[in-house]
Amino acid sequence: MSKTPPRRPQGPSLLGLLKPYRKLILVLVIMTILGNSLNLVVPKLMSTAIDSFNQQQLVLRTLVIEFFAVAAGIFVFAYFQAIAQTFASERVARDMRTQLIAKISNQDHAFVQETTPAKLLTNLTSDIDAVKMFVSMAFASIVSSLFLIVGASILLLSIDWLLALGVVAVMPIISVTFSIVMGKVRKLFMKAQAAIDWLNKVINESVLGAALIRLMNSQQIEFEKFVAANTEARTISLSILRLFATLIPVIIFCSNLATLMTGTATSSTGAWEPGS
Repeated sequence: MSKTPPRRPQGPSLLGLLKPYRKLILVLVIMTILGNSLNLVVPKLMSTAIDSFNQQQLVLRTLVIEFFAVAAGIFVFAYFQAIAQTFASERVARDMRTQLIAKISNQDHAFVQETTPAKLLTNLTSDIDAVKMFVSMAFASIVSSLFLIVGASILLLSIDWLLALGVVAVMPIISVTFSIVMGKVRKLFMKAQAAIDWLNKVINESVLGAALIRLMNSQQIEFEKFVAANTEARTISLSILRLFATLIPVIIFCSNLATLMTGTATSSTGAWEPGS
């Protein structure tokens, strides 16, 4: 009777690691949403100002006060968002390093040798820095992007649904391209982690065995090992950059295509007015 092979224990998810900091994350999300809400007010103010100018009913003082109030609000929310990002990311990184060091200190020597000091060093440095970067930049960017996409779509549809369809139509293209690129980047990130482990291992061996390397006159061999590990890490990093370099032109092309479609539709219908 065949036995089912035991499943590998799965590590905690990234969102699961952030659960103890949900209050900080909630403050970050609220600041991000409020700041982007005011950003969506700016096009509406400009539209109202243009319509008032065409009707010769523009009150410059009122317009300046409104723009100043919106700008001040965006500055305040962006300022507190930056504080929340920095505080949350540094606290998450500090607590993760403390917990990881406490867990490593309770292990025996065999565990450290089996895991290798290079991998432990990678976990304490680049892995935690990646989580820190996610909290400080990526998390706010994701929330901001989703809110702006939904909010801008609703704003466009409320102004003129026919013109809005040209803009909304390019979003699936951007989404499919983004998902394909990020799928490839995710695999490369795993390879990059292994390359960094290898590089840390080479550096660790060179530092600990410096006296033996000098005694055996094997500096060239160690140098070649370091160059190989460093080249591998550099090659993977450049591959990730090339994928992002491919993604950005596609997004710019789609946005310009939406602008072209909107401009063509506007010129074909003559002087466009909101809701026409």
